[in-house]
Amino acid sequence: MNRTLFQALIALAVAPPCLAQWTVTNLHPDGASESYAPSLGPGLQTGSAVFDGVRRAGYWQGSAASWTDLHPADAIESRAGRFREGLLLGVVEPARFESRAVLWPDGLAPLIDITPPETTRAIVADVLDGNPVGWVRIAGFDRASVWEGLTTAWTDLTPPEAESAKVNNAHNGQLVGEVRIDRVAHAALWEGDGSSWTNLNPPGAEGSVVVGVHNGQQVGALVFPGDITRAALWRGTAESWVDLTPPGADFANAGDTFAGWQVGYVRLEGPGSRYHRASLWNGTADSWEDLSVELPGAWLNTYAIEVWADAGTLYVVGWGYNLDTDRNEALLWTRPLDGCRVDFDGDGALTIFDFLAFQTAFDAGDPFADLDGDGDLTVFDFLAFQAAFDAGCP
Repeated sequence: MNRTLFQALIALAVAPPCLAQWTVTNLHPDGASESYAPSLGPGLQTGSAVFDGVRRAGYWQGSAASWTDLHPADAIESRAGRFREGLLLGVVEPARFESRAVLWPDGLAPLIDITPPETTRAIVADVLDGNPVGWVRIAGFDRASVWEGLTTAWTDLTPPEAESAKVNNAHNGQLVGEVRIDRVAHAALWEGDGSSWTNLNPPGAEGSVVVGVHNGQQVGALVFPGDITRAALWRGTAESWVDLTPPGADFANAGDTFAGWQVGYVRLEGPGSRYHRASLWNGTADSWEDLSVELPGAWLNTYAIEVWADAGTLYVVGWGYNLDTDRNEALLWTRPLDGCRVDFDGDGALTIFDFLAFQTAFDAGDPFADLDGDGDLTVFDFLAFQAAFDAGCP
């Protein structure tokens, strides 16, 4: 390790994050009656829009006018999900009660159908090291699944003590989801070969689920007695969980995490507040931001579904119900990171843990580690990290 970087890490420089203003882009395409953006990646937002009563998979490139339709001609419904490792994931419904796990290489037709022949219901949620993950429904029960490349062959990760399980997300050797035992959902973490799992459901919780994972952080929700739902952040064990639910909220759900940022939605207590608010966190309940207040006009329920960042900008996608147009509309929030880019673990301080998080992202080939913005991960990204770390956050 370079001496200057080592000294900077030992110094453990501390600075609060600098928060610039949000820009909101309404992605709703012309002619659609509804639109939804549940995922995003470099220069891309993915989801679906409803035209003439038919939900159609597609993607955007930063504007409503950029909508690209991927709906297969023989389907009654389709939706696009995450873009991972050069593959756009999605689901196609050729008939009622039938869902096919599909992939569009580089977001282009024709699609690849990886649904196993023994089922007509399968969901692909993510890709890890070239292998899609998700779940397959067999004899009425969901089975946590890892596919063998872009084929219909799959491995069942469902624990023997469970009646069903799902994989919802994957990153850097970790798979997350839920395992149902005696009809109770338990937040689940698989690592290594997936032959065993970690139960993230803490004592006192009546149920839980994990839906997002990045750099060793997992997010989801816990249900406590009285039907109380709390947004949760874990770091690999049930005991590590952090309650992200902000003060004054009686419901919260976290749906995704990236480089120390988390997104989801909350519901506040009190008259006139009984609706969902798109939300952003930075590792604690006190860091909660209400993204719905950034929207122009009048909105009801709003949802932040996924978060991502590049060298200089934070991106959030989701949707909201626009009272002015009487419909759900896909939304993109963006905000400059303003020099706090090297706060890799998102805790508001520059410490040795930021270097470790950066190194993990670099080793995993994560584009978030491309600090010099040249499109490649090289030694120059380490030098850019060092320079930014030494300069500190403004």
